[in-house]
Amino acid sequence: TGTKDISNTITERKGVCEIEKRCCSINWVFRERGHSDFGIDADMEESVIENGVPKLTNRHIALQIKSGESYFAFDRRKKQYYFKIPDHRIANYWLGSDRPVLLMAYKPENDNSELSSGTGGEVYWAQIKQSNIQKVSNRQSKKGRKDGKESQHMYGKIYLSNRFSNDSAKDFSDIISTYLPTFDAQLGTPSTFLSPELTEENAKKLSEYSALMIF
Repeated sequence: TGTKDISNTITERKGVCEIEKRCCSINWVFRERGHSDFGIDADMEESVIENGVPKLTNRHIALQIKSGESYFAFDRRKKQYYFKIPDHRIANYWLGSDRPVLLMAYKPENDNSELSSGTGGEVYWAQIKQSNIQKVSNRQSKKGRKDGKESQHMYGKIYLSNRFSNDSAKDFSDIISTYLPTFDAQLGTPSTFLSPELTEENAKKLSEYSALMIF
């Protein structure tokens, strides 16, 4: 009929809705930031149970949400998915956040991978922090694939080692309690990250780079 294929849009919205549903299941509040993607898609706010009633704490986690197969690769040796970080500036944008950032990945129900539960869509997550990012050499990031096509340039990868379950709330609370922003101020080369030190100069750099985070 000539109408546009919206399959990717549907998958993206399913991922957002599934993650919101799971936040509700642990009594956390999910707030989407709108449909413009600048590297952070949503936030979730912690709640605690007092006298049997969930109450908000004003403690937050930022979320980068990815839905569908195209954003991930599967490590057969580790039996884990990993997300491919295309640029070191994106990593620094996340690491310099004033609140912890989680990467949340929605795997649709038609996923036929080895980790598919067979019971519907699954949500995996990982905290974006320097110790979780495995940086890739220039040689590794550009080597050819088995199908003869050139691989997408990749700065690093982060393994999605956790599943979002009803037991995740404690993990999320612990992440908030221990979080410190860290990033590499020397953005010319993705070599090493600095210790947690958000100086005025570095904060200005992050602000300048945030305009580049549309991906």
